[in-house]
Amino acid sequence: MESNKRPTAAWKGPMMRRVVLLLVDAPLAVLCVAVAVSMVGQHCYEGYMADLVQSYRRGGSDGLGYFPEFDLDVTYYNRKCDERDISTTDSSDLIVKTDETAEEAADRMLRHGALLFRNVLTNDTANDLRTYLESRHQLHVESESQLPYHEKFFEEESRLALGIGVRDHASVAAALEEIARHPEVTRTLEAILGPDPSIVELSTMTALSGADAQGIHTDSDYYGSSLLYSRTFYHSYSFFVTLQDTTSRMGATTICPGTHVCANPDLEPICLNLPRYDHNNQTHTQTHAHAHAHAHTYAGTGAFEVSTNGQTGRDKGVLFQGDALLFNQNVWHRGPTNQDPANPNTNRVVFILTFASSSSAAAAAGSSSVLSSPSSKTTQRNKVGDRRQLGLGTYYYQRWNMWGHTLHDLKDAATRMVQPWGAFRSLGLSSLWTWSSSSSSLASSLPRRATGHTWIEHFARQAANGVDFYTPYELSDLIQYLDDEIGYPKFLQGTPQFQEESDDHPHVYERFLAESIQKWVSFVKTVYSVALGSYFLLIMTLMLMSSYYNRQGHSGVVEETKVNEKKQPSNDQANWVVSFVRRIGLVHGCIGLIAYGLLLWIEQSDLALHVKSGDAFVKPFPVEDFDSANHDEFGGSSTATLFLAGPTTVPETHDVLFGTRFDAPFLASFNRFLDFHPGNERYNTLISKYAHGVPSALWDPAVRTIVDTILNKEMVQNVSPRFLKQEYASGHWMVLSHEDVMEETWKRMTREQNKRVTDRLVTHLLYLLADSRFGVTRHTILSKRFIPLFCQEWEQRILFPNRNNNHKDGLVSKQNHSIVTSESMDVTWLDGPSSFLPRFKAKKHRAHTACFRKRDFWKGTRHTSGDHRRYVLQTEDRILGKTDEAGHWQEAKIIQILDEDHCLVKFMDGNYESRSKQEIQRYEPFVEGDRVEADLEGQSQWLAGIISLAHPLGSFDIDYDNGDLEEFVESSRIRRLISDIVPISFAIPTSSNESSPIHYSRGDKVIANYMGEGSWFPAVVMSLNDDHTYYVRYVDGSGDKERNVPHNFIHMHIPRSKDLRE
Repeated sequence: MESNKRPTAAWKGPMMRRVVLLLVDAPLAVLCVAVAVSMVGQHCYEGYMADLVQSYRRGGSDGLGYFPEFDLDVTYYNRKCDERDISTTDSSDLIVKTDETAEEAADRMLRHGALLFRNVLTNDTANDLRTYLESRHQLHVESESQLPYHEKFFEEESRLALGIGVRDHASVAAALEEIARHPEVTRTLEAILGPDPSIVELSTMTALSGADAQGIHTDSDYYGSSLLYSRTFYHSYSFFVTLQDTTSRMGATTICPGTHVCANPDLEPICLNLPRYDHNNQTHTQTHAHAHAHAHTYAGTGAFEVSTNGQTGRDKGVLFQGDALLFNQNVWHRGPTNQDPANPNTNRVVFILTFASSSSAAAAAGSSSVLSSPSSKTTQRNKVGDRRQLGLGTYYYQRWNMWGHTLHDLKDAATRMVQPWGAFRSLGLSSLWTWSSSSSSLASSLPRRATGHTWIEHFARQAANGVDFYTPYELSDLIQYLDDEIGYPKFLQGTPQFQEESDDHPHVYERFLAESIQKWVSFVKTVYSVALGSYFLLIMTLMLMSSYYNRQGHSGVVEETKVNEKKQPSNDQANWVVSFVRRIGLVHGCIGLIAYGLLLWIEQSDLALHVKSGDAFVKPFPVEDFDSANHDEFGGSSTATLFLAGPTTVPETHDVLFGTRFDAPFLASFNRFLDFHPGNERYNTLISKYAHGVPSALWDPAVRTIVDTILNKEMVQNVSPRFLKQEYASGHWMVLSHEDVMEETWKRMTREQNKRVTDRLVTHLLYLLADSRFGVTRHTILSKRFIPLFCQEWEQRILFPNRNNNHKDGLVSKQNHSIVTSESMDVTWLDGPSSFLPRFKAKKHRAHTACFRKRDFWKGTRHTSGDHRRYVLQTEDRILGKTDEAGHWQEAKIIQILDEDHCLVKFMDGNYESRSKQEIQRYEPFVEGDRVEADLEGQSQWLAGIISLAHPLGSFDIDYDNGDLEEFVESSRIRRLISDIVPISFAIPTSSNESSPIHYSRGDKVIANYMGEGSWFPAVVMSLNDDHTYYVRYVDGSGDKERNVPHNFIHMHIPRSKDLRE
């Protein structure tokens, strides 16, 4: 039967609607999503990332190798170490015992810089992980294939390392979970770094069989780490887990314990090539048949391969499978050779993690602070004044989507460290929700903002300074990856500008990414606009076709249908337009709203708040934040400088140091960093002895005894110790007066006597005081005025309960609290109820670069430096030795007394020279106010002047008598006035043992006087001649040989036994 209905147009049917939806509407919606996401990404990069990169950028280094912008951030000093600073040569001293407390383990880390843990991984897990990693390495080696860009770490001829993911293999997650559940590891890490430390590296390293030794090095540069700047950089620790039994010849990691406190540019002469001072034998008995009888006792080389079998040394020590080494990234270490005849063709595989304090740890540690942020739009890290960043000089390598995790995440690694959650954490977005995984029992106990360091911060820091994977020359690797692996079009990539870059301003990555993002956004906008326009034209074309179709009718339609259509006019055109607008408006409007919500969501993240609030640019000790509030009411100006109560100087190893720039919960174990300074260790030993062994009624003489012992009886290398205190705002170290030393000693005695109550109360007062000085509210009246008074009052009540309140005895005495204006104010302390309030009086002030200036009180008051109690010098005494005919002097140490007029000395740069008495001065630290001669601008023009300021990194400001001022003068360009130099003499050995000749044998490593000219170089004894002279070969790189070298032109350098790092 023939139908009376008019047939529906094919293009209006259900099938056609599906085709239009699939081929037109869906692609257009995808393009809209791409535009929205791209615009959000561009906004985040330009609004946050660019500012974050700028906040991390540092300027060029000065002539001394330091970065001037960190000058105000110093918390320690530029300490130069020698063999005495190596803390142990026994690997057993590093093993964490199951019965020791976490604080005890953290203290050993502070002393040695390294710890060993037993049974971190089970043998099964270690074997599974090693088998998997070996298969990856073998595949790479055999096929000569390149690792993917996001995995590649570095590749040497004999070493291969790569980033690793949790889902790569089941053994990875198993290993991470075992590490996190190891009781000694967890509690020790949290004692060292604070709660829930962050993971900043997750990788592996394989030393192939036959691998050569690395050079000894640190993973973090001393001039850009927590060693010198504890409130600027995180202290970080690498965790090496060995996946097989590793003998010393297989290349168990070489550690030089105690060197994590050293600011030496190179410690290879100390750690690898020099004999070691025997700490266990203070009488200097001989331990090697060929050691000089008059010199130190040496117990072997300074560094050693770590082991957990109770033995140390080549062919003795073994680091068992599953054991782990945790070490401070400032400690000197290296991977030795992998050439063990007993284990041929065996690769050494190590599983590596690196830990640092997390921002969530800072928030947790600082949550009990009395002070809180005045704004709710402040990140957790900034609520407690934590301004730190990861240290410079290392790579912190892990895949980008593995950043942002913490130690507690490892306990449930298979769930918490997988994608996409790993990517959210890496981008800093995980702090916006509370983890609610039912599979993790840890969820309820974690803080809402528990997160580690993000990849965004890592990228910004590395790219800002052009270091480690983001150097200008490594941009070509990224471009090759985009071209070959991804196929990213060239026309969408930024233009690399390698030729325009310099080492000081490596902005290659920034420009490349900014231009690439701009091109991509412009591209997707263009494509979207063209697609939307084409869609509109298509709809209009269909409308016109429909209108034409309706006008022409259809030949097969019966007349009755035409009559009905005339009665009901068509509304198709209007419906099409409404449908078009509705679909576009609804779908694309929803996409826009979602994108806007995403942007608002991102803006509430910790990282975005960190940048948007300006906290990313705030320094730990900015000059402007030490302005005293409302100084104008006291007659002052708005720019502050500081009143320094004592002469400034540069600390020495044997000095006792009182720090004022630590004292923060988020610093964790680093609050005790100065307790392990050698001078402080001797001082604290005396404090403990008298605090617990002397009745309180006898404390006054006990305090005097302690101070007198340190000052007069504890000379080290012929140098008298001093008591120094760091000024909290400027970082300069000041020599304390005798009265101040007595007060500090009394306080330490009181705290030591009752550590459970008194010491904890004072510690919290110090935290509060430091928070008022360096925290987020440091610019307020509360922090500048009332909290210091509160701390002072309660310190008096706790430490001096039976004393009348003496205003100069407090934590905030006039020496370390008074803030004055840039006119270098004097401070008058008043009597009466308002005696805590300083009055300011203007005084002449000279502008100074990058530091506070102090009053001229000490100017010209010191013409000679102390009493020369002993001018008879002997072996191991510190001296100043003349280095050239221009009159420059450098710190050195006497190695050997050659005769009554000459000695062999070793300079700080490692060179050995013979010097006469006229070319030697008794060493004594320079102090502000000393009259000296200095080489003006290094032009060999020596002028008399006065040291007007000593900087903690070892340089000095000199006020010359002719009126010139020179800042940051190196100590090698300063010398004592001739009138102040006391003649010296040498202590000539008299015992039979010391006068007997020492015979050397073939293979002995020595230093020899080349051609008898007074310059000494490393050499090896080739043979003993018939005339009792020696044939030696120099090993300084010259290849020179010398016959007939007299015995007195040779000095023992290294014992004849084989070098442990050959």
